[in-house]
This record gives sequence, structure tokens and C-alpha cells, in this order.
Amino acid sequence: MKLVSVIIPTYKAVEHLLLCARSLARSDAAHLFEVCIYGDGGGEAARDAISQAEQLLRNAGIDCTTNYNPKNLGNTPAVNRAVALAKGQWLFFCNDDMVFPRDWLMKSAPQLKPMRVLSVTCIEPPVHGHMPSKYFIAANLGLDPNQFDIQKLDDFLTIHAKKEQILPQGVHYPFFVEHSVFEHIGGADERFSGPYHDPDLFLRFRNYNVEMVRTQETALYHFSGVSLRFSDKANHVKKRKKSLRWIEQENHARLSFIKKWGAKPKAKFGEIPQTNATIEFNWSCQSSSKKLQVHALLMWENIRAKLRIFRHSW
Repeated sequence: MKLVSVIIPTYKAVEHLLLCARSLARSDAAHLFEVCIYGDGGGEAARDAISQAEQLLRNAGIDCTTNYNPKNLGNTPAVNRAVALAKGQWLFFCNDDMVFPRDWLMKSAPQLKPMRVLSVTCIEPPVHGHMPSKYFIAANLGLDPNQFDIQKLDDFLTIHAKKEQILPQGVHYPFFVEHSVFEHIGGADERFSGPYHDPDLFLRFRNYNVEMVRTQETALYHFSGVSLRFSDKANHVKKRKKSLRWIEQENHARLSFIKKWGAKPKAKFGEIPQTNATIEFNWSCQSSSKKLQVHALLMWENIRAKLRIFRHSW
């Protein structure tokens, strides 16, 4: 059994996926991890990129398991199906537009402890419409995956990587979690197509009394926004605007979260969810006043959802 399974769901990010695979192929301690890539549709170009990534990794002596589904199911089902390919003791969840430094696992492995979720940091390019989280490192090492210099990432981290091994509690992608813990809590909830699936997942980690901490000693480069989160016209320019489809999915997911937990998703990026819920909201067991309160919240959020779509059209 490998120590870690790297979980990569992918859709249409062909060039970014191949760059991700090239960076993983350089990794130290290749014998300690495997890579699991699940293609969630995307057409023949995506299928070919997955095949190329698999071959590239195998040529580097890294175990790689892949699967391609012509039908796009959405990010959350893709996460679960990528996990179904995994055999590692730990799962490392990342995006297909992330670049790994050579020593990512050597720095992370000593910090993997039972009943701990370990989030590592990202380096993200600051561009108009998207500024990196305060928990990440803002730096533009390149925006074109075909021209990206992976060695530049290693050099950057030699100078700028944070030395604190463990930071105060917090959680965000990318992160490590024990395979058994992820399975125990039921995996990613496929009622969430993408948005809000992570605060739901992290809330269930919290309720399972898992320790959730961050480290900045390990950092991946993240292009940020190759997915449908931003409109196609905005992926390679300075100005980025959320796509209409992403806004619609956000609206649906927020309502789904409230229906599931009976409360708003109080989860700032990088922080453990503060949603006041320890079990799912059971409508049949609630008082009339509590049901009325949640119904009123859903009505208000439906109005806000319509306003978000209206503002997008302008």
C-alpha cells in the first residue's frame, strides 16, 4: 500500500493537467505515492491528455490509475470517483491546474498524523477579479501552462517558503486526509455539484472531531480559475469574471446546504466552518417555529440568488 494517493479530478484543463503530471514526475520519494486521475468528460482532447499524463507518470516510475467518463457528472461526483481508484493510506486532494514542487511529499509526510486533516498552501498569481487568499502566497510565476518553468517554482520556494511546520487551525484545498476518515464520513456529498461541497465536507470533518491544521512549509502553484468558475474569455487575461453557470451552481448549492443543515454555510475560506449544526436537519423532527425559520431563510436566499443572476447580466 502506498502512503499517499494524489486525487486529481479533471475536466477540460488539458495543458494544465499535463503540466501537473510533469511536475509530479519530478517528485522525490516517488515510491511513496500513486496518482489517481478521473476524467469527468471534456471530449477526446481531455481523454488523450489523461492517457499522456498516465504514461508520463509511469515512465517516471510512479503508479498511476486513470478513468475517463465521457459524460460530465460535475466536480463532486468526480472527486468520489477519483477516490474509488485510490489504494493509499492517505488521500491528497488537489486540482488539475496545480504544479508540485519536487519535495512536496518529503516536507508533508512528517506532518501526517492520525485523525488530522493537513492543508498545504498555494502560490497564486494576483490578477484583477481574483486576489489570493490571505492564507496563500501571492506571486505570479507564470500564467501559460505551456511555457511554465517548474524549476522556477522550486527556486522560489527555496527563498520564500514559510518555515512554520504547523499553523493555527484551518482547512482548505489542497489537503491530506486519511482514506479511512474520508470514507467514514461518506465522502464528498454529490448533492453539491462543486460550490459549497468543501464547507459541507469540512463541517463533517469538524463534527467527526478531526484536527484540521494548515502548513505553509509545503506550497503548490495554482493557476486558479481554469474551471467553469470564470468565463472562458477570462481565463488567460487580467480581468476575470465569474461565469453565469458558476453563479447558478453557487446559488443552487447554497440552497442545498441550507436544506441539508438548516443553517447558512458560515465558512470563510481557510477557516473551519462555524455553522451551528452537528447533524443534518431532519424536517420531520423539527418544531413548527424552526421549520418556519428555515423556510424564511430559504425564501430570502432565493431572492438573493435572483439578484446575483440579474447583476451578472449587467
